[in-house]
Amino acid sequence: MSQQISFDELLSDVEALNLESDRRTQIAEGIRIIRDLMGPGFVDDVLSTGHPLMMTVINRAAHSRAWLGWFGHALSTAVSLQGFPELRKRLIDPRRASEGISTLELVWRFTQAGFVAAPETPVRGRHIKVPDITLVHPETRLEIYVEHTHLGPSEEDTRAHRTQQQVWLPLLTRFDIQYCGSILKVLSEPRCAEVVDRLSAEIAQLGQDKSFIDLSQPGILRLAACTEEGKEHLQAWASASGEKLKTLSGPPIEDDQVGRVRRTIRRKQLQIPESRPGVVIIRTPPMMLMQSPRTICESIEETLFDHSCLAAVVLWSNNLGAGEEVRESIGDHFHVIQRAFDDVHVSRFLFLTNRYMRCPIPTQLRQDIKRAFAECRLDCSTAQPVP
Repeated sequence: MSQQISFDELLSDVEALNLESDRRTQIAEGIRIIRDLMGPGFVDDVLSTGHPLMMTVINRAAHSRAWLGWFGHALSTAVSLQGFPELRKRLIDPRRASEGISTLELVWRFTQAGFVAAPETPVRGRHIKVPDITLVHPETRLEIYVEHTHLGPSEEDTRAHRTQQQVWLPLLTRFDIQYCGSILKVLSEPRCAEVVDRLSAEIAQLGQDKSFIDLSQPGILRLAACTEEGKEHLQAWASASGEKLKTLSGPPIEDDQVGRVRRTIRRKQLQIPESRPGVVIIRTPPMMLMQSPRTICESIEETLFDHSCLAAVVLWSNNLGAGEEVRESIGDHFHVIQRAFDDVHVSRFLFLTNRYMRCPIPTQLRQDIKRAFAECRLDCSTAQPVP
């Protein structure tokens, strides 16, 4: 990687951001914490090894610098925990860093919800097991064991993600427009290039002689966009088309993602000691959680119910994009869409509750686990010390 960016340059980027002074200070403080805890050569290593944070470091946009600020504050939250040295090793290793970043985010969320959260802590019994995270609830003092994993993208996931990103690109180059719609199928590379060229030409007309334009292409796209003057037209189009404003969904994926999640639940619950309640958290490809949350819950809940040691299963994805925040109940389960970092970062959660758990946990404990995902946000200003 020929491009070099130092910690001093990251801090200069923060000073140049069009943000309130207090927020710039919080972000800069977080970046200094990264330098202190990960070492002054960390950024160089990220750029030279193809580390998962490479694009975040290279991207000088406000949301990328804000994410790095959060990352530093999350490190400071975790540094005093028993498992931090192992977590730090994982964050440095480019092959293991994605999983380490997920662990750090979960530790952050559970800590903000009031738990004591310790990664990689051995639990002794007939066999020694090492849950990914051990939680201690502040009121009940009960321990909860958390296993988390990444559901890696399949070939269909990768093709669908490529289609979505390429169709999104001409929309993201215009900060003065709004849009909504759906991509109706996964596109081949030549068809996608053709579609994007046509989109780019049509979007260029917005603001010149048009304030609203229907960008739909039969069987491929159902999409419209507008300038500020055309908002009423877009709202009417969205209502008639059944689309949500500020959302580009799809394409649908022909892949047995539900089957992969079921198998993962069965495998990961074996890692949880039988003496305490457990939670399995699965980070999925973003495209999966853009599908109907009710359908996903109905397809997975019976697998959860089969394992009485589990209090809950959480499906989780992060991506950059558009969409409105959501908090809704689906029977006993819960669906959350949360935004952060200038509304560019989107987190989606499906929280599935096990009504057939062998030893029901206190209601307050269950609510606090849920709160870690429904209310706790990735934001420097919400940083709290470890309890």
